[in-house]
Amino acid sequence: MGTTTRVLVVSKPVVPPWDDGSKTLVRELVSGALGTEFVVPVHRGLAWDPVRDGIVAAKQEAGRVEPWAVYRTDPGKSPGFGQKAWLMAGLVRAPRSDLVHFFFAPNLVSSMAGRLAGMIGSRPVVQTVSSAPKSYSRVKWLTFADKVVVLSRDTRDGFLSAGVPAWRLRVIYPGVTVPETVDRAGSEVRKRYGLGQDRLVLYAGDYDFSQAARTSLEAALQVCRQQTGVRFLFAGRIKNETSANVEQQLKARVAQAGLTDRIRFYNWLPDFLDLLDTVDLTVLPAESVYAKVDLPLTLLEAMARATPVVVADSGPLPELVVGDVGRLVRAQDADELARTVLGLLRDERALRVMGDQARQLVRERFSVERMAEEYEDLYGELLDGGRSRRER
Repeated sequence: MGTTTRVLVVSKPVVPPWDDGSKTLVRELVSGALGTEFVVPVHRGLAWDPVRDGIVAAKQEAGRVEPWAVYRTDPGKSPGFGQKAWLMAGLVRAPRSDLVHFFFAPNLVSSMAGRLAGMIGSRPVVQTVSSAPKSYSRVKWLTFADKVVVLSRDTRDGFLSAGVPAWRLRVIYPGVTVPETVDRAGSEVRKRYGLGQDRLVLYAGDYDFSQAARTSLEAALQVCRQQTGVRFLFAGRIKNETSANVEQQLKARVAQAGLTDRIRFYNWLPDFLDLLDTVDLTVLPAESVYAKVDLPLTLLEAMARATPVVVADSGPLPELVVGDVGRLVRAQDADELARTVLGLLRDERALRVMGDQARQLVRERFSVERMAEEYEDLYGELLDGGRSRRER
């Protein structure tokens, strides 16, 4: 490409707080793709600053990213039908771009918008499936782009089984920033939350969509009864009434067991990454990662901080456990999860080795730089004659 590529992003508003995997994925791509200009959606009336808001680093050119005030108001966790329809209409008057890049799970409105975007100016279109669908029965008719990016081999296989042609699909793993240093002692954050010097196990998944939170809680009760000096931290987002009810049920179980000091509950934390520095182990025994990024960014961020993971042996999660970076357990098996956590916490040397390997794996396979490079290569293919718009 002779000139800088300009990409119009169609997604949820790319603004703080960074508590949503889809828009965080956009932020990481924008920060890492140094050879591309991006136009990103925001909501009107926003005092938007890409450096202050953590979208690009101060050392980079803030001019590489500009806001597109296409949302009338802040849509919150998920844009409703009206917001998406407004977004689709906004494509007609969108800023100039060479390529349009969608970040939405397959749905009717975004699919209509994607087809419209391709017709306007005959621009190539990329569709990143930010989270795998509950069912693959309709995805063939909801994929619209020249290239459809999925975030795991497991989701690719689901799309292939639904009849989406292999030439249209591309697997690009999500990427996170690997910090140069990690404060494993975390004295300040430990003091802030009253955690002492206990070993810390973190569950940072959803409370709904799977049984992972309940499984983790039952395992936590077993671990805390058998091992002193261990605390479990639940940092699940309260996104709706269902998740709030589940959290209350879990808290009641903990109170009944008399373990409220050792099993703590938090929601979204502004200093979450600082807390991650101090965690010894992260767990996600989820039989489904529906409504999450296939390979959850929280797990990748923990691994980037030399923290091993324990995840379910189903869906895309096993793609995280390459080499000795963690353990696989059966989904919904609290007993196996408890045994695995206890075994790892009692072997400090093994934990340290696994953590080091986890950090190295993120550098090699799940880094922002690697993800951004693969997306920029894909943009180049589509714009330099490798475009594969075929009969559907």
